[in-house]
Amino acid sequence: MVSETAKMEWFEGDINGSGYKLPVYDMNGHRYVVDSVDISKLEVDKEAQPRKKDDAQVAYLTASIKKKVLMQPLLVRYDSTRDVYLITEGQHRFYACRALGIKRVPCIVYLDMDKALALLCGIEANAEDRAKALSGGDMAAKAHSIIEETRDRLRKAWPKEKITEKRILQELGHGTKGQMRKYLVSYKVKELLDDPECLLKGFVADRQDQNTPITTKNLIFFLRRLMRTEPAEAKDENLRKDETENLIRITNCIVKTVLVGKWNPNAQTEKENKAHAHAKNICRRHPFEALGELCAEILKDSGGAHPSGGAAFCKTSDINWKSVEQKLTNLLNSHIWDESSVALERGVNEILRRVTRVVKL
Repeated sequence: MVSETAKMEWFEGDINGSGYKLPVYDMNGHRYVVDSVDISKLEVDKEAQPRKKDDAQVAYLTASIKKKVLMQPLLVRYDSTRDVYLITEGQHRFYACRALGIKRVPCIVYLDMDKALALLCGIEANAEDRAKALSGGDMAAKAHSIIEETRDRLRKAWPKEKITEKRILQELGHGTKGQMRKYLVSYKVKELLDDPECLLKGFVADRQDQNTPITTKNLIFFLRRLMRTEPAEAKDENLRKDETENLIRITNCIVKTVLVGKWNPNAQTEKENKAHAHAKNICRRHPFEALGELCAEILKDSGGAHPSGGAAFCKTSDINWKSVEQKLTNLLNSHIWDESSVALERGVNEILRRVTRVVKL
């Protein structure tokens, strides 16, 4: 409705029993109201807020609110299917208010916030979580979800337009190369690990794990020269499928050569311990990143694309896979990975120099 006198739009409805009209504000095309919400109707949006509850943070905020006031309202979206308000940002303020027995909590209630936007807001609002998430498996899943839901939303809004990767990322507010790269690589990690043809899944963990050789963070570093980390041009987007197939073939070769039957944290015999140590040395953070660079060079020399644009971003049929697998197997079986000067080296360029001096690609 529009008031005759104030010329302002008002939300006319019984928002959580408020019993009064609320002015509707507009922020960059998104409509919201400011209201006090019954705390029993509030619920943390676990997808938008990846952090676990920090009891120390809750205690600090509880003391602060008790001494002063709640200085920032919660950011929430209304879920009409369950009649709850999902907290997109401000979970620790919510827990602090609950600890103080506060019945109604000041909230900014967005009327048209969808899941994709809520996820984006939750990630952007927590810089620490974003840094962890964009380099870990949890963010791989979130980036994939955000991109897919944004793609669907844009397709519905603009059914006659071709929705490109660049259009999606710009819609999400990611216009710089660094921001786009993080989302695209995270998306690819999720895509690879979900593909039934990819053998990597059983050997990758979101966090450092003594029983798993590769972290998703290390996998991201491995992929940076192999995949295209900038949005594909509209005419080349079909190469993303070939890229995934190429990456699966490369990673499957690695899994078959040094991991299957060789990665064994419970190794007993000298032979088992040697094979396990070899796999562990290759999968360490910096050697594994260097391996990605070397795989990119092998692909380039066997019909693939130039590593500057992603060596695997090319037609699968253009690659001489017999040559790739032979060179990669020789590289992976080399003793050079077990030398401490390589296994423990933290400079990728130095690892590359030492490896290529011993192994002919």
